[in-house]
Amino acid sequence: MTTNYGKKTVKHKKSLSSVEMKFFRTAGYTLLDQKRNGEIIEELKVELADKTLRRYKSNWLQGHVTRMNNMMPKIMLNFKPN
Repeated sequence: MTTNYGKKTVKHKKSLSSVEMKFFRTAGYTLLDQKRNGEIIEELKVELADKTLRRYKSNWLQGHVTRMNNMMPKIMLNFKPN
């Protein structure tokens, strides 16, 4: 079951990335311009949706754990091995 979930996640990331690049290409770039995706992203100064979602989830998790009454999740979140 876990493997299947992982495959779905990768599939969703790829489809999100392709839709995102199609949207970015509406900014005036065509495939005939032969610009790399990274160049288009840098010129438009945008952040990819995948990166934005990851950052949002991380911020939510930290805020959620700090509001918890139980101390163990806080200890685990701030744990730094020697």
